[in-house]
Amino acid sequence: MRELCLVDCVQYDDSTVQMSLQSLSLFVENVVVYIAGFVVRNLLKRLHCSVCKAALFNSLNTDTSQCADFGLLNVKNRGGLVSPSGDVVRLCKVSESHFRSHMGPSEKPVATTNLQDLLTCGVLQSFIGADIFTGLTDHTFDTDPVDDHRVLLMKRVVDEYMRCRLYYQGKSYSRTFRVKISARN
Repeated sequence: MRELCLVDCVQYDDSTVQMSLQSLSLFVENVVVYIAGFVVRNLLKRLHCSVCKAALFNSLNTDTSQCADFGLLNVKNRGGLVSPSGDVVRLCKVSESHFRSHMGPSEKPVATTNLQDLLTCGVLQSFIGADIFTGLTDHTFDTDPVDDHRVLLMKRVVDEYMRCRLYYQGKSYSRTFRVKISARN
């Protein structure tokens, strides 16, 4: 099983992100990148800041065809899929690791109040002091300290990813529960 690698397309030199999270296979990382594109597409509808919108996309000089994580996205893309930036992929990979660490037996989500908020806070805590969305550093000085666009963008990305994953996990768990009931009858 491949270790959680945050250094696939873009080189990151900070070691503040804790690597003690559950490792992800290459298949799961490909699916996470695919979902990250969906997250970016959903966020583009709600964001109003053009600088923040630009930070969500893959930079033009990064060739994703050579990245192993972008394999599924490249195969499925016929021109309509969104290629997420390396920072969005990085946030989504750590989000997936946190999500998987909170799954109970038989892939049942842990029963707790505000699970999405709990997971989102856990992911954001692992990025304290990390170099993420560094392209927004100058933009941060243009905004209020309370309304820091970098932090808000990180929160929105993680929150949207968790919303998507919790929805799918609940749907999958309900489906297996319905199959078990119908098998009894």
